[in-house]
Amino acid sequence: MGSVRKSIPILSALMVLSIAFGTMRVVAQDDDPIIIGAPVHLTGWMAAYDTPPLEGAQLAVQVINEAGGVLGRPLEIMAIDGRTDPATVGNAAIEVIDAGAEVLLAPCDFDYGAPVGQAAQAAGLVGVSFCASSPLYGSDALGDLQFTASMWNQTMSSAAAEFAVAQGWTTGALIVDTTTEYTQSLGEYFAEAFTHFGGEVVLDDTYLQGDNQIDAQIQRLEGLGTPPDVIFLSTNMPDYAMMVRELRSAGFEQPLMGGDAMDTVEFYPAVGEDLGNNIFISTHSFVGPGVGPEMDEFLALYEAEYG
Repeated sequence: MGSVRKSIPILSALMVLSIAFGTMRVVAQDDDPIIIGAPVHLTGWMAAYDTPPLEGAQLAVQVINEAGGVLGRPLEIMAIDGRTDPATVGNAAIEVIDAGAEVLLAPCDFDYGAPVGQAAQAAGLVGVSFCASSPLYGSDALGDLQFTASMWNQTMSSAAAEFAVAQGWTTGALIVDTTTEYTQSLGEYFAEAFTHFGGEVVLDDTYLQGDNQIDAQIQRLEGLGTPPDVIFLSTNMPDYAMMVRELRSAGFEQPLMGGDAMDTVEFYPAVGEDLGNNIFISTHSFVGPGVGPEMDEFLALYEAEYG
């Protein structure tokens, strides 16, 4: 848990670009740049999720351009800040389309990224979310040209639940943020899978993003009598870190679990060294040395570019 995490896997960035350029409609055959519109959230709480993969995509574009580009044309990313606001990011998507974008990169969330997918679909363009994992982010809800480079919540929650039961954690409690579709469905799928694998959900509690305290939820946990073996949390940063700090301060030392929204560079510094233990994250990949040669190559490229 003390290892440095940089959640910008080059594999995801390359996947986004490969999917996009494998299905885009080429509108020019000259050496003008292919504009990749990136109406994503660079300020507000969503910046923790959109800024790192944008940096990964920018690094991937640099590598691809050095190798000759795509179809003989260089790539160029046009990023506009959606400010963690669905209406603003939707307008930003229209702006990059009007500026000539031929493919769109979308934010890492259904609620805060769907307006980008909708604008891309309306323009007949491929749109790819960096890491939206709600099962609603895809062709059924947004159209046949819209994709995500992420697994969906069903996979992430099921993996977490199977792991928990395999550790002998047979009773579980949940605190689930109902503010976004992502956080709500992540919790729902965990509860379903945990029960399927033989666990018992003893408390299924809710939370609203921005409440900044979980006093009532802690009281209900304390009222159980017998503490649960594991507590599954589903929210976004910075609320994730707050939940961990408050649970630990209240004496809950059992394993805490969460989804990929917990896996940010801000999480462990915000939790603090003394409290950042016995935490298990169901996420895309461990971003660190030893995962494989491609990851090692990415880390070297990233550190050379960004430090």
